[in-house]
This record gives sequence, C-alpha cells and structure tokens, in this order.
Amino acid sequence: IRVACFVLATPNAKAKMAAVNETWLQRCDTYFFLVTATHGQHDVVNVTIPEGRSYLTDKTVYGFKYMYDYLLNDFDWFVKADDDTYMIVENLKFYLSHYKGDAPAYSGLHLRHFSPNGYMAGGPGYVLNREALRLLIKGFNSPGLCRLTGGAEDLEIGRCLTKVGVTIISSLDKFRTQTFQGTRFHSYIDNTVPSYVPFYLKNKDNLNKVSRFTISFHHMDPNMMHHIDFILYNIQ
Repeated sequence: IRVACFVLATPNAKAKMAAVNETWLQRCDTYFFLVTATHGQHDVVNVTIPEGRSYLTDKTVYGFKYMYDYLLNDFDWFVKADDDTYMIVENLKFYLSHYKGDAPAYSGLHLRHFSPNGYMAGGPGYVLNREALRLLIKGFNSPGLCRLTGGAEDLEIGRCLTKVGVTIISSLDKFRTQTFQGTRFHSYIDNTVPSYVPFYLKNKDNLNKVSRFTISFHHMDPNMMHHIDFILYNIQ
C-alpha cells in the first residue's frame, strides 16, 4: 500500500510544520505541505488562495487536484491532514490493507450530521482511495455540483463525495473504538472528553477510550507530537 499525504498549513505555523515534518509525515510514501506563502523547501506547494476559514475548501480541493494531476497513478490512498494532526502511518496502512477492491471509498472520523451519509472530520485527517479521488475532482469540475468557496471544508468535501457516489468505510476497530481521534489527547488521559462529542459522532461506543490501533490525533501541539513520536518509535 502506497500512501500520499498532504498537510494544510498557514504561513505563520512554521513550528507546527517543522514538528509534523520531523515526526510522522515522512513515513508517508510521498508528502507535501500546502501553504499560501513562498517557501524554499522542496516539500511545499504554494497556492495563491487567500487565508481564512472561508477558503479552506478551495485549498483542500487544490491539494487533492495536485495529487490527481501528479500522483494519481503512483499511489493507492490519499490523505489530507492539518498542521495539528499527528498520524501513526503504520496503523493507517494496516487499516487500509483490510479494504479489498477498487470501489471508491473514503474514511476518517465519521460525523453524522449535515450530510445524508455524514462526513469525515477534517482535524484528525481523512483518506480517499484512487477512485474516490478521481470522482472528487470530477465533482468539483462539474459546474454547480459541489461548493468550492465558503462552508466547512470537511463537510463540503463529504457532501461532494456523497454526490459522486463514494462510499464511507468504517474506521472503527474490532472493539468498535474510534481510530481517528478528534478530541485533545489529554482528554482521554483525564477522562474529560467534551459532553457534546456524542452529538456529532456516528459511533457512540467507547468514547473515552483510545484504540490500540489508533491512526491519528487532532489538536496536537509541536511538543506533544515529539513526545508521542519518541514514545512510539524510540522506547524498546
């Protein structure tokens, strides 16, 4: 399984970009940051789309379009993440290895509202296979079908994927525990997962537990990324 990853970043988030680059991102088979400013690094794709939440869908579609144009035939799965996402790429690949067939599919932390089939939360990252990526770009290239500017990025991507017939595949482990974690890491340690979380999630089982097959965490600052990475990869 070959996985291509891109990370949305802001020009003033250099510490976050550095932490992502120094920890999990290089375990993807190829990767790049999408930034609205000029950077000299080879792993940065620059865009001229304005900053701001209203343009996150534009930026995300640009990132997927870049993958479609340059990476489509060389990789099996395509990941979008944020600069405060931490991913355990080996667990991601283990999970994806169980999906058989070429039917269009995408997965992540499944939220249940605002779209007929729900959608994947953007913060923990989500993943599309090759055929889903192909259909997503087709959807955004079809006038009036998918909303590009404004709205919530993850929701608009999810709505577009539903319209073009992409299937959501469950990311729950065999114990029905989430593998894409949407709340802060410390909330699992001190049992303070916010009370509003069940309202949004498709699955309401084991909300205060962290799967042994966890794929990602959201709301991770640079120090926490380095701490988690050290524990996972350096303790024998």
